Amino acid sequence: METRIREIKAKKFPDIRVKIIPGHFATRHSHINYFIDLTDVISHQKKALAAGKAFASQYSSNTAVDTIVCLDGGEVVAAFMAEALSNIDRYAVNSGSDIAIVTPETNSAGQLIL
Repeated sequence: METRIREIKAKKFPDIRVKIIPGHFATRHSHINYFIDLTDVISHQKKALAAGKAFASQYSSNTAVDTIVCLDGGEVVAAFMAEALSNIDRYAVNSGSDIAIVTPETNSAGQLIL
């Protein structure tokens, strides 16, 4: 069991928490100091719903959203975000909209294709 795990919670949304592990993590293209574990947020319904609503709250009254692009399994969070953005509300820019949710494909070189 990993003993270095810490949990961070959002100031405005205390029910949203992510786990982080400090350390040195290297790939061919990057070196990072923290591993951020988003597994709980993207795979549990209540946590994904809270995250989707939190993301939507930043855009609902001032930004028109046509499409949400998902990376690394974030489709569930994106679906909840789209639902929150398109709720019928007289102050919401996206009220009643049908927001597209897309996931890019990757080619043999690992490049994203939209």
